[in-house]
Amino acid sequence: YSTDGAAKKAPMDLINGCAFALQWSAEARDLRKIKFNLIKQLEEDKRRLNMVDT
Repeated sequence: YSTDGAAKKAPMDLINGCAFALQWSAEARDLRKIKFNLIKQLEEDKRRLNMVDT
């Protein structure tokens, strides 16, 4: 049994993990942006409906 292979594999796992975390945070940022835009859109729609009611 040699630890050489594991030593070579570990940095790749770390790099992949970091890449995954970066990708995830980018997607989370996009989701926050989408959610923000949706909420803004909803508030505008509500305002428009209120203007029709009065």
